[in-house]
Amino acid sequence: MHLNSMGEIIAKKRKEAGMTQAELAEYIGISKSAVSKWESGYSLPDISLLPVLASFFDISIDELMGYQPQMNERNIDAIYEKFLKSLSELSADTVFTECRSYISKYYFCWQLILKISQFMYNHYTMSTDPQEILNEIIKYTKRIYEHCDDSIITREAKYLNACCLINLNEFDEAQTILEGMNELVTNAPVLLAFIYNEQDRKNDANKIITDFIKQNLKLIFSAIPSACIYANGTDSEFCIEKYSAFMEIFEAEKNYPEHLLRFYYALSIMYCNIKNKEMALEYLYKFITLLENKIPFNKKTKRNNNQFSNKMILQTSINYTEENKTFSILNDEERYHEIINKLKKLLEEYNG
Repeated sequence: MHLNSMGEIIAKKRKEAGMTQAELAEYIGISKSAVSKWESGYSLPDISLLPVLASFFDISIDELMGYQPQMNERNIDAIYEKFLKSLSELSADTVFTECRSYISKYYFCWQLILKISQFMYNHYTMSTDPQEILNEIIKYTKRIYEHCDDSIITREAKYLNACCLINLNEFDEAQTILEGMNELVTNAPVLLAFIYNEQDRKNDANKIITDFIKQNLKLIFSAIPSACIYANGTDSEFCIEKYSAFMEIFEAEKNYPEHLLRFYYALSIMYCNIKNKEMALEYLYKFITLLENKIPFNKKTKRNNNQFSNKMILQTSINYTEENKTFSILNDEERYHEIINKLKKLLEEYNG
């Protein structure tokens, strides 16, 4: 809290009440000069006066002191972007330490804790102790869904918790969580949009239905790569034709580039599984071309609000492609090694 933060709030509330400094001082039982010093930022009220002032202005002591236990969505996104930028300059462990400080400071800001947990999960492999980070995220997300009363936030926290458990090979516990979430999505937003429209609240109707569509599109886009990986030979053409058309209709390269990256990568895995080297390499080339176009390698280029850091995408792509046994059928292909080398070169360029 800045020294003059409380003084500014007192001055604002006093003026809203239509009072002079002398009148407020008389009510509190202090001198006018004391009120003047508060509002000027030269001193702070005695702690015993805080409940009196808060009660008089009909606000909480937290509000009087300028403390905000909750953050709005814009500030939360800004913090996420700040962490992403820090990853290109600092070690992941250093950034995670800063993450912990925010979680401690905003202990009950569930949306912020969830967002930071998602950030840590997206980049946990960059830590010197990935398992420790996963266990931390499990602790944070469990506290969210045990105490938060927002159903959307708790659902996302449970899902993230299960993701961490899976990466720790705790499959039984993850299965219990996920099976409890495996219900149909309701059309409540559609009905609410209808009601808002009937009430001539067209902006509200448009917003709730648009947000609902965006949310479900993200779910579909995130599921498509898995559908491709798990596809057998007879389903492969369906994955390519139908899902490619879906990606094109909704302009995935523009609106969902990260999902399109996963889609290309998933198709390369699918083709490796059915022993089609040529098509596997083709989609790896599509993957690296899109990656090169979407990642700003120039430090002056404006960063977008990617879910993953660019460095993370590159490093993970290199590690996974080299270590995944699925790609072993491409080891004798010169083009495959060209792709790996290209990824490494892009990482070098990004690191500057």
